[in-house]
Amino acid sequence: MPRPQAYLLSLAITMAIFGIRYILHPYLAPHAAFHFFVVACLLVEYLVGLGPAVLSATLGFFLGLHFFIMPFGEVDGISRSDVIVAVNYAFVTLFAIGLIEYLRRTLHSNQLLLKVSRSRHKISLHRENERLHLTRKAGAAVRVLRKLFSEFDQVLLLRLEDGMLYPQPLLFQLAGAMQHGSAADAFALFEAEDRALLESELLLMAAAGAVRRELTLRLRTSALVRVALERIAVGGIDAVVLKLLEVAEPEAAMRSGRHPDALAATPAPAGPARAAAPAGSA
Repeated sequence: MPRPQAYLLSLAITMAIFGIRYILHPYLAPHAAFHFFVVACLLVEYLVGLGPAVLSATLGFFLGLHFFIMPFGEVDGISRSDVIVAVNYAFVTLFAIGLIEYLRRTLHSNQLLLKVSRSRHKISLHRENERLHLTRKAGAAVRVLRKLFSEFDQVLLLRLEDGMLYPQPLLFQLAGAMQHGSAADAFALFEAEDRALLESELLLMAAAGAVRRELTLRLRTSALVRVALERIAVGGIDAVVLKLLEVAEPEAAMRSGRHPDALAATPAPAGPARAAAPAGSA
């Protein structure tokens, strides 16, 4: 509460208590001259603090001394009994005000500590949740990378989320071409019809969100290869992997045509190196 309003509230409470004591004066006189004012001081101290409580105590002292100490409503000097009553009132009132002020300050300090503790607890919970989220995310990425690198010798082509294509050496090895070519060079290794099919399947895989598709493609060397398009996610980045499943020699391909069930399948050859050369987008 703003300080001017606090002092106005102190004055209002003191005058209200004075009015009550003044109404009861015919029944209480000459006893309990300051008891009501002590209650007013404690109430003001509890509500608005030390300064307004001191104002209430001072005002109550002069009102009680003038109206409720004999002779009532008259000023005839200071007697010994007046000094005793004043000292007693000041001691009791100031002691009670000081005690309540100490308790108020202690309560305020404890409330601040509680707010700080709750804030730190929320921060620690947020950090723990973030740590758990990153741990799960990293674990998923590690599993995908472990699977990818365990089958890296069968990877022909890698397409990242931004559309960049990374042809792998195994693709050039199967086609008997120079290794470490660009994406255009990699697509040129397939027959024209299968090249268009592969491009459309890559786009469809990236757009539709399919997980796995199997295709049978023909290289320019007349070899038929059965491949799998797999969608994987590494650290929140989606990628599409073209992985070799099996390959047929050119002679077997010419005898069997393009039907995959007639392929004389042989194990996929191991790729020479694991480093992928970045290439342009498809």
